[in-house]
Amino acid sequence: MSEEGLKKFPFFGKLGAFPVDTSSRTSILRSMNRAVSLIQDGRSVFLFPQGNEYHVDIRPLGFKGGAAWLAEKTSGCDVVPVTFYHTLLHEQLPEFFIRVGSPVSLQKETPRKEMNRILEAELGDQLDGLKEDAISGKTDRFYPLIQGRRTVGDRWYTFKQTFPRIFGRTGQR
Repeated sequence: MSEEGLKKFPFFGKLGAFPVDTSSRTSILRSMNRAVSLIQDGRSVFLFPQGNEYHVDIRPLGFKGGAAWLAEKTSGCDVVPVTFYHTLLHEQLPEFFIRVGSPVSLQKETPRKEMNRILEAELGDQLDGLKEDAISGKTDRFYPLIQGRRTVGDRWYTFKQTFPRIFGRTGQR
């Protein structure tokens, strides 16, 4: 994770994120080699293949070469696309959707630019599908991991249902 991002969101450090100084090629290479070591030790490594965090709707995704470089250096490891989408839908508080895709097979002989293109296309398609499922209401395809608190709107609706004489016969929204 970028040094600036880790300073801004130190919570990610507790999850194992380590800083990458993107202004220094030496620092980038050191961080990438650290990622290779972690993968070779059987650990998982998550990265922002764009090199930074951008709005979910920006296209093309604009991957940097890090994901393909890691795939080349750690042949035989699974490259699993993970996408995130958050939206308000019909609620007062945002909902956060996560999709973990199927592993992407990459051959070591595949040129890095082609690997990068394959990964970017796969992740872009997965992200577009996730967004479509979320906004079209196909939320039955997701499992809630964390249940949030009730919103003011939810409490108001319950209150109106409890006292329908005050708000009309049905007490509906």
